[in-house]
Amino acid sequence: MEIPPFVRMKSVPVVQRDAYTLKLERIPGMTFVHCNIHSAWTPKVKRAIAKDWETLCELHGLPLYALHVPGDTKHDKFLRMFGMRWVHQYEDDLHGHTNVYKKE
Repeated sequence: MEIPPFVRMKSVPVVQRDAYTLKLERIPGMTFVHCNIHSAWTPKVKRAIAKDWETLCELHGLPLYALHVPGDTKHDKFLRMFGMRWVHQYEDDLHGHTNVYKKE
């Protein structure tokens, strides 16, 4: 897998809720997903994100990617909870070793 050179594109909110926001960011050949949590993590928030995530994946129809800096165990668990799997590691100029996760 070849990661395109770092190009900062604007992430676009596609799901906005009081408790969280899901955003997409497109770079050549890949779409990255970002999730910002605005409240306490509860079972209700988890169910709501899971529902919106499923809809987003169906509507998008192509693989979604996420970046992960190793060592953040909560983020790793979050990515796996939503069906993302590790596919690649590269050296990021900003963060050092960075993992790429993918949701087919």
